[in-house]
Amino acid sequence: MYQQGPIMSEPQYICDVRGRKKPVSQMVGKCSKCGCYVCSTCGKMKNDRIYCAKHVPACFIATAAYGTSMCAEIDILREFRNEKLITNHVGRSLVNLYYTLSPPIANVISRNNYMRSLVRANLSPIVKFFNQKKWKSY
Repeated sequence: MYQQGPIMSEPQYICDVRGRKKPVSQMVGKCSKCGCYVCSTCGKMKNDRIYCAKHVPACFIATAAYGTSMCAEIDILREFRNEKLITNHVGRSLVNLYYTLSPPIANVISRNNYMRSLVRANLSPIVKFFNQKKWKSY
């Protein structure tokens, strides 16, 4: 016997990061830090925990160069990543590549004071540019 009426589709949930409805099969879970629901596009797994884009424990190279993840320069870089890069497919691919390649590089930088100062000197104009422009105009 056939059931009449509308075709039942998979239940939809809203991704708290992007605000888009996604099927249950595309939802990853809740962010370990803030508890927001994330889809497979926005959520990242790290050490068996799920993080939304805002709370991914990253910025490896900048953290190694500045010696802490809590400085204003890293916040500016994180804001650029969150507001500009992860909002499109190419940006997400670049961020994922960075997360894959940067930990061993950051390891080397963190152990060498000359490398730390060299990386800080190279990041400084980038951070200044992002801070002045706020990248919103392009």
